[in-house]
Amino acid sequence: MSAVFISYRRGDSEGQARALSIELEELLGKDCVFMDVDSIALGRDFRQVLQESLQACDIMLALIGPNWLEAKDAAGNRRLESPGDFVRQEIASALKRNIAVTPVLLQGASMPPPDRLPEDLKDLAFRNGFELSHTRWVSDVKELFKRLGLMAQTRSFVPAGGTQPPVSPFDRRFAAAGTGAQRPAAADIGTPTTAGTSAATGTNAGAMSGVGAVSPATPPAVRSRKLSVPMMGVGAAILVIVAVVAWIRFSGGRPAQPKQPAAPVSFDSIVAGVKQIVLGEKGVAGPVAATADGWVTIASADKNVDSPKAFVMARQYDAGRVAAFGHPGFLALADKHPDNPLFIAKLLQWLAAGKGQKACFTVAHGEPEIGPEGTPTAVNIAGFEVSTVPATINSFTISGCSVVVINNRTTPFTDDEVQTVRDYVGKGNGVLLGGLGWAYAKYSPTKNIQDYPMLQLGRIFGVEWPTSYIGGPDAQGLTVFRTFYPAATP
Repeated sequence: MSAVFISYRRGDSEGQARALSIELEELLGKDCVFMDVDSIALGRDFRQVLQESLQACDIMLALIGPNWLEAKDAAGNRRLESPGDFVRQEIASALKRNIAVTPVLLQGASMPPPDRLPEDLKDLAFRNGFELSHTRWVSDVKELFKRLGLMAQTRSFVPAGGTQPPVSPFDRRFAAAGTGAQRPAAADIGTPTTAGTSAATGTNAGAMSGVGAVSPATPPAVRSRKLSVPMMGVGAAILVIVAVVAWIRFSGGRPAQPKQPAAPVSFDSIVAGVKQIVLGEKGVAGPVAATADGWVTIASADKNVDSPKAFVMARQYDAGRVAAFGHPGFLALADKHPDNPLFIAKLLQWLAAGKGQKACFTVAHGEPEIGPEGTPTAVNIAGFEVSTVPATINSFTISGCSVVVINNRTTPFTDDEVQTVRDYVGKGNGVLLGGLGWAYAKYSPTKNIQDYPMLQLGRIFGVEWPTSYIGGPDAQGLTVFRTFYPAATP
């Protein structure tokens, strides 16, 4: 679940910050939202707490009101010009970590131009922002959370028994009785009903010709029996309406289709024209091993080495595709090994399945970078645009990615992240997993291999990274792979 840091300047947007924090706490839980007034315990050093929270958050909302840019201190100097300004420190720290920093524009404020920002805040001017309007607060906040990938936490479902589902925190507050559709107009609030007006004024309800007139001569028990059947019908109708609304909301109004298995895929294109791939100087390869049916070995260690093992495997999973390989540094090799980018290009294209050429690497939780900055990698040479996912994996942070690359993560995934990856592949997308089991075992002596974070995803798709390694490098110390699908065997 995402952790959100709300950055704001007092005297500019504290009211909106308070309202936004309340909405977020109801949606995510109090522990997942940081706002300085509420989140710093008495007696704590607020500088230390700020830094700890900034390091732990996945998303920053930088609230920008009309006075945010030009706010001045007691001496008349612009606050943003001071290196000690806490708002500046907060945003600069988040930008440096390259997490999702969203400028939230309030009360007609505009995006600050880069030439009016200090050097460490200039990147803020190029972050995609969002405008919150006072007159459309509820709908704007809901849309903001949706675009941040947070609205999944509010979803509710109609149980098989037909019980009316719970309403989301947003809809609950303004739902009309029985429909949950619209907030009442201001003119309607407190308007008495016809029956209520009659009672208050003493008008004879029995003499009225409108709906709701009840003869006083009808005994209560008879009225109850007469009303019971219609009321049951109304209740059933409400449940049907709720179910239809939920179906439209979460399915996009598309007719439900029986789940069909995806058409079988071919793996031939991955290895077409590839003669060899080389691990190179990046270290000793580890194998990958299937724990479920469906996996195909694409490349394994040369037959001449000791104990050949699978180095790259691939499979179809629901409508999507998954591949796994046995050393995270493999993706960085390009310049000395011309077949590497060819192989990786074909592997990525197979995973993308015609959905573009944008490879998104997760990097925020211990995953290694894919090469020194400015150095061409196999992925670049393969023609893919390289982007990073610098925060929690959710539907927002990986939207627009052709392939998501999760490369040897060293900290645990949350349940929400695991579900996001499963859903992403299930909907027809591709994921590339890189792991190194023996390295985790060696450098985590107090932990069990079952704690290896990559295995959290491996268990979904039926693959693991054993603690053994692929031995027998050639005379130059390079591990060479020459046996490819369909000849490759684990």
